[in-house]
Amino acid sequence: EPDRGADELSYQRRWLLDGEEVDGLTEATVPAAQTARGQVWVAAASADDGLADGPEGTAQVTIGNTAPVCEAVTLEPGEPTTAQALQCSCEARSDVDDGIDALEVVADHCSFIDEAGEELAEVDVVDGACALPADATARGMAITCMFVPSDGDAEGEAVDSEAVVVVNSAPAPPAVALDPSAGSVLTPFTCGVATEAVDPDGDEVSYEISWRVNGFANVPTLPATVSAGELVSDDAATAA
Repeated sequence: EPDRGADELSYQRRWLLDGEEVDGLTEATVPAAQTARGQVWVAAASADDGLADGPEGTAQVTIGNTAPVCEAVTLEPGEPTTAQALQCSCEARSDVDDGIDALEVVADHCSFIDEAGEELAEVDVVDGACALPADATARGMAITCMFVPSDGDAEGEAVDSEAVVVVNSAPAPPAVALDPSAGSVLTPFTCGVATEAVDPDGDEVSYEISWRVNGFANVPTLPATVSAGELVSDDAATAA
């Protein structure tokens, strides 16, 4: 206004959202909660010197994307063996852009990292979690998961889980054969290994043989070959 100082002017404001004027919105600022990704907002303002309104000026902005946020990451199980896969998930994920059907995308991913800082695998989230297969682990590894929230357009800040240490796996059971398959109380029976046990950690396997009669375990451990007369079937030492 050439005739007055700027502090003597008053202003009229209005806002348009995607081409439509927003009723009742005349403040200089639009709260963030009223906006959503992809919307086009136009700010229109004119000045009044008390005698006449000046021409209206406008400015336009398109609301951009906000990256999602992950507050905490869980890596399970807490004490895995080499036979167990690891599952990494975000416990508290949020995205202020959620609810926009055409734009709502989840593209989270994880990196599994060992104690030396080497990446074991980079994995996309499937059904809410990243999975590291058991065969990617080894006994003694300390593994962490770095979870990266993403909506396909922007990545949020990566969040690390607590480390879990991979522990020993028990060997798989062997296939056992009893020879002969039938006999009298005087017949010697031999418990033998038909198929060797496999240890997931590659350790050498040893065997301990126990004999049971009708489900009752005979203690102490007996040798691989016994006769039925040497066994009992209950705590009262009833003969087999």
